[in-house]
Amino acid sequence: MTTVPGGTWKVSFFSVSPDDKRIAVLVEDMSPATRINIRLYVEDLRGRGHHVDIYTTSTPKNSGTTLWPMGWHRGQLVLAVMPACTHPSGAVFIAPREWHVSSATTGVRLAAINSRNACILSLWPSPAGVACVNGTTAYLYDWTGKVTGTFPAGSEDLHSGRSPSGRSIFFSTRAGVGALPSDLLRHEGHEASRAVGVGNTELPIPGNIACLWIDEDHILGTQQIFGFPSGQQAELAGEPTIPSGVCVGRFPGGL
Repeated sequence: MTTVPGGTWKVSFFSVSPDDKRIAVLVEDMSPATRINIRLYVEDLRGRGHHVDIYTTSTPKNSGTTLWPMGWHRGQLVLAVMPACTHPSGAVFIAPREWHVSSATTGVRLAAINSRNACILSLWPSPAGVACVNGTTAYLYDWTGKVTGTFPAGSEDLHSGRSPSGRSIFFSTRAGVGALPSDLLRHEGHEASRAVGVGNTELPIPGNIACLWIDEDHILGTQQIFGFPSGQQAELAGEPTIPSGVCVGRFPGGL
């Protein structure tokens, strides 16, 4: 259908609109010695027509931020504000600094969700929004940037993810991205993640780090798929998942 920029010094992140007509692409040019040049554009998925650059900037490699196009909400872009891709050695936990909803035609920011109250924002978005966890409480945000509710959280809860309807949430004691094999070994046979639903229905997820919701009733873990609230497990096909891997995408792109 199309291609995106890439190469020795360029990397692209992209998200396709739910109707398969448009694509949003964030291009990082890392050829400068100390900075990353960033360009966000939107164009037709087929033919590259109606191309528009909606945002450009430059950010420091070691302390700046970049944008990840993570989905589309009612025709607008959902963007995660992330640390720039060069991190100090040993950094294993990556979470968005903010979530933005921006116009797909002008780049104007329409809503923002900040990691206030010393909380950690969800890494993966949901049609319902995202959560922000501070060790005692998970604040639930919709895509207008408003807090719509809360869930109790534990002191070890770091990563979180809302189900598509927003009625349930999972917590993981380590990040869904950047987790080390030792993190799983430490939690082998113990509760590495848990899901909580309406009426405080709770499902322990031992030995797996929850990554994201597949649908309202299933959670993707690092080794298995878990039914919620049934607890039914399904092994992932093919080779076992590498614990240090990353959930690289979500389908469809609609939020």
